[in-house]
Formats: sequence, C-alpha cells, structure tokens
Amino acid sequence: MTSSVLALQLAQLIEPIRGIRLGTRAASVGAPSGRPPFERLDSAQMNVSGIILSRLVHMRDPEHIVALVASPYGASMLARVMKLFADAAVTAGATTFTPSNATSLFRMTGSTLSRATSYQGTVLRDRLSHNAAKHIYSDILDAITAMRESPVGTQVCAVLLGDPQTVTMTDNRVGHILAEFDAACRAHLGLRLVQGPPRVEQPVAPGPSAALESLIVAIERRLGERIARALSSAERQVLESGMVVALSHLSTGDLASRHSMLGLRWGAALAHPPEAQLWASVLEALRDDDGSAPYSVTSFTERVTSAMALVASLRFVGGVVNAEFACP
Repeated sequence: MTSSVLALQLAQLIEPIRGIRLGTRAASVGAPSGRPPFERLDSAQMNVSGIILSRLVHMRDPEHIVALVASPYGASMLARVMKLFADAAVTAGATTFTPSNATSLFRMTGSTLSRATSYQGTVLRDRLSHNAAKHIYSDILDAITAMRESPVGTQVCAVLLGDPQTVTMTDNRVGHILAEFDAACRAHLGLRLVQGPPRVEQPVAPGPSAALESLIVAIERRLGERIARALSSAERQVLESGMVVALSHLSTGDLASRHSMLGLRWGAALAHPPEAQLWASVLEALRDDDGSAPYSVTSFTERVTSAMALVASLRFVGGVVNAEFACP
C-alpha cells in the first residue's frame, strides 16, 4: 500500500480550512513577532504530544499541530516517542511503567507535566515520580532538537509536513525513516536517562576481525546496534536461550552441543548449515521493511525461532515430496 492511500497528508487536513499548504512554509510556521524563531508551542492548552511534534517540525499554529497529531504518520511518530519514553522510565527504575502509561502522559497538557501539584493529581504519580517524568521529557525534547537537523531528521520533517518529494514514498519507506529517527534519538540519549550504574558497552569488532567474534556475540552486537543500546545481563541470557531453541529446529544435537554452536567463531560457524541459517534468520528479523522494530529481546528471539521453524517445516515437506517422486 502506498502513502497516497494510507497517509493523510497534513496539507489535506488543513487546506480546506485555512486555504494554505504547509509544504510551502506558510507564515504560521515559525514564531510570531517578539519571540525566538521556531520556539515550541508550550501552553496550558497544548498536550505533550503536540509539544513533541511542534518541537520536531518547528510549527506553532495550534490547529496545524492538532491536525499533525491526528495524521497517520504523526501518530506513528508519536507511538515511537511514547515507546522511547516508556523504555526510559523503566531504565530509570519505574519497572511498572507501561506503554499505555506513556500514552496517558502524552495526553497531559504541558502545564500538568511541569507542575508537581498537578502531576500528583494524576494516576501516574504511583508509576513514575514527577521529577523523573520531567527529566525524561526534557531529555527527549533535547534529543529531538539535536537530531532534527540531521539528514534523517530532515526526512522526517519533510514526511510529516507533506513535502511533495515524499508523497510518492511507500509506507514501508516512511516507516523505515521514522524508525531511523527513533534509533538516532535513542543513540543520542545514550546513558543520560539511566539513573542506576552505567552499562558497559560491548566492543564492536571492526572490519574483518568481526569474524573472531563468537556467533552469539555477533548476534548480540547486531541486536544492540538495532536497538541503539547494550543488552543487560538478563537480556543476554534471554537471547542465548532463544537462539538455542531456534537452533533446535535444524540441529539434532543436544542442549550442550547447541550452546557450543553459538560459541563458535562467527566465520567458522557460518560454514555449518544450522548456524548459517540462524544468522540469516537473525538478519531477517532485524529488517524493518514492515515498519516495526524488534526493540524487545523476547520478541526478537520469537521472530528468529519462528523463521527457523518455518525453514525446518519447508525442508521436511520438500523431503516428503522428493521421496514420493523417487518411488517407482
């Protein structure tokens, strides 16, 4: 499906009412006289979602911002930022904070989030402290500000504003751009949102020396690059257990032998069909053609296991068919 079907361009939402096209940078985009250029709209009436997108696209007109929040691509971008907020909250120690809590927070007005007395009157007060909520919100705004001038930030703004050059993009391509911007913001934030002991980043082997990594380390490194952070020790255990299960579909060896497969050097492991297929399934699971992203280690391992199971089933069916044709 192309963006011409799914994407409700912001200009189409506003033009019947205002008689302008946002792609032309109308006079309402920017700041009124006496205020700094491109200052975000942050008023008691605007919710956090609107403030986030106004900071991203440098827009101040409330009607335009409301329309952008309601547009498919605007909503998709916000869903990614909400997930980023929820992940940051959990990283900061709010282990019961969920994506739905982030959705509720993004519906708050900017003044509710900024004032401790107002925030304490919400249901989120027991899920995330006011100080942590303000800290994460401020850091995300800073990351968006820093990354919007990057090449991918420019592309995201063009997509959200309905730039004519982006109209012919497929939804998969737009989803990939939004995911890249999200990953860039995560990488920019780094460990700033972590309130506990800093994680130790896994070294990335350059060039040909990557072949010296074990297969499981190579998989972990690729997944870490995809989610723009190092895996925790618990996540590494989940990942290795999941890869052992995935290998069981194509390997007749016992549990210990499958663990040894993962411990082989990456270059040597790819000489064996089960390990080579596992690597291919890992790369497929890390692709973003459908606009989704495997940010959860558990969901990533499930995708890899499902892919390995499918290959095993196809091989079994192929063997049965070949046996039937071989019969006299």
